[in-house]
Amino acid sequence: MFNNFFFSFRNKILLIILMTSIIPISVTGYLANQKFNQLLENQAEDITLQALRQSDGYMSMYFSELELVGIFACTNDMVLKVLSRTYASTYDKVVDANLVGQVLNQYIYSRSDIERIDIFGYNGFSYMGGFHMDRIDESQPWVEEVKKRNGQPYWFASEDGNAMVFARTIASNGKSLGIIRIVIPSYRLEAVINKFQPHSTGFLFLVDSARHPILGRNQDVKELTTKLDLTGEKNKSQYINFKEKNMFVTQFRLERADWQFVSVAPRDDILKGTTQIRGYFLTTVIVILLITLSLGVWVTRYFTKPIKQFISLMYDVEKSNFTSRMVIKTNDEIGMLAISYNRMVQRVRDLISTVYEQQRLKNEAQWSALQAQINPHFLYNTLDSINWIARMNKIPEISKMITALSMLFKLSLSKSDKFITVEEELMYIKYYAQIQETRFSDRIRIHVDVPEQIRAYSLPRFILQPLVENAVVHGLEPKEGPGEIHIKGGQYEDKIFFIIQDNGVGIPVDRLKELLLAKEHEQSRHLGLSNVDERIKLLYGQEWGLKIDSIEHVGTIVEVWLLKDLLKGGANR
Repeated sequence: MFNNFFFSFRNKILLIILMTSIIPISVTGYLANQKFNQLLENQAEDITLQALRQSDGYMSMYFSELELVGIFACTNDMVLKVLSRTYASTYDKVVDANLVGQVLNQYIYSRSDIERIDIFGYNGFSYMGGFHMDRIDESQPWVEEVKKRNGQPYWFASEDGNAMVFARTIASNGKSLGIIRIVIPSYRLEAVINKFQPHSTGFLFLVDSARHPILGRNQDVKELTTKLDLTGEKNKSQYINFKEKNMFVTQFRLERADWQFVSVAPRDDILKGTTQIRGYFLTTVIVILLITLSLGVWVTRYFTKPIKQFISLMYDVEKSNFTSRMVIKTNDEIGMLAISYNRMVQRVRDLISTVYEQQRLKNEAQWSALQAQINPHFLYNTLDSINWIARMNKIPEISKMITALSMLFKLSLSKSDKFITVEEELMYIKYYAQIQETRFSDRIRIHVDVPEQIRAYSLPRFILQPLVENAVVHGLEPKEGPGEIHIKGGQYEDKIFFIIQDNGVGIPVDRLKELLLAKEHEQSRHLGLSNVDERIKLLYGQEWGLKIDSIEHVGTIVEVWLLKDLLKGGANR
């Protein structure tokens, strides 16, 4: 039952309608969602890069201010004088350290973000917030980088990431005298940098080329820096799977240092806008599907209603009810189907009625034939008794006629085939001729001239004998004096022919034209001609039949043409 319901014609159409609606909408929704996601990601990337450019601009300005402090300190006369001296005692270094400290403290006190300013002289003088005995370790990487830059500023982060460091060489008259180093605690810029974070749910940090976090230092940042690719493009965005979340990461390289700003935000938060869009889209899809389903149900019901009616009527036809008809309301294919169905049912009904009537007539004919068989047998036996009486009384004429008539009945009862041989048909004519010649005291003579070659062919029963009888009754019997009938036969190509010619009274011209019309009021005359002509047409077609030529008071000629291929072996047909 489920299969019949699901695979019904109506449900198939409804399913096709739904599929043609669901598939395009789903594909469109999927592509639109992907496009919305891409647009939001591009928008998030643009906003992030814009915020990071602002951060870079702030850092560049900040670096410029500190580099200016460094320039002032490096060009101070007292600093240059101290770094140009050659010290003989530690006492002199301590005195000069106090003088240098007074100069540098002016800059430190003017800026709260500077933790300290250190000076390392190549002459052995060192200042680190006061006199310091340590000499500069020129093997340190940052010292080597400062020397390479030859007076250009160099920014780097401390190894623990707690401080940002600015360093440059101090020179006078083209001679390098030492290195200045300004130390800024990282936490001083944390609050400022966080203001540039573009995403409320994300975080921003600054990392150097060695993956040391400078700003935004926490455990998550330290873990995330291990997944970053700090080489390659200057600015780039990518997705990184971090702590079972897909994070949208944007990297921006600073202009003044080999550092990178990194903005991190969960992808779900960036694409949060698509959730609302998907909700609107899903609601729209549901509304469209409901409308489509309603229209589909109505359309399929409208178009399948005639088909259901047609099926119901076919069930009636299976139950032999041929009176039901389809109501035609349209001129489309359904209307044409209804018209064809009604015609078909009417034809079937007419055919059944015709077959029923034919069967009824056949049964009646069989009953009449069975009943009629009693009379010929009785008549044959009676004629045989009369024949014996005539022979006992020595009346040969009567005996001859009775014998010929008995033979005719015997031949008629011996076979029921529709086809007989030419030889058998000529036997009918022979016995019929004996009767007529005896009846008319030899005034009528019947001559047969049919070659032996065609006597084996078959032809329909009683084709020639009625023609001979018609010639006797209508041609010779009204004539005064003797008369003759000549029966000739022959063959030509695929046909055989017979000619029955008499020298009787002939047929008037007006009667000759109407002879083969076989009207009911004329059936009493020339019945044999009409019967033979009609049977020949039934066998061969309307273009066949008898050919009759007659001259009044001279005689009549009747031609019969038959096909060999139909006649050979025709006795069994």
